[in-house]
Amino acid sequence: KRLFSCITIVYRQMCIVVSCDCFTGVFAGFAVFSTIGFLSKELNKTVAEYSDSSGPGLAFITYPEALSHMPASPFFSIIFFLMLLALGLGSQVDFLLSVNDLQIEMFSLL
Repeated sequence: KRLFSCITIVYRQMCIVVSCDCFTGVFAGFAVFSTIGFLSKELNKTVAEYSDSSGPGLAFITYPEALSHMPASPFFSIIFFLMLLALGLGSQVDFLLSVNDLQIEMFSLL
């Protein structure tokens, strides 16, 4: 009975994490593509020129360039890089906590 309860808790937590991850991905897609659209309109270039950059090129080259053309750009740039820092640290903490929780629940059954 205890093992079934442990599996149910892990399954529920997994569903919550996956749902939040999907929502974050969709929200980030809207944010990134609207920013790329703004940048292409502002600089009179096509979106195809910016669609080649992905991953680190998008995060550290294209997106900061778009932020530099927006009003109050220093504020938004600071917020953007603080967000990247928080996402990186949060991912590390979540990974360590999930492994730690799994170990605690598996060894508490003994």
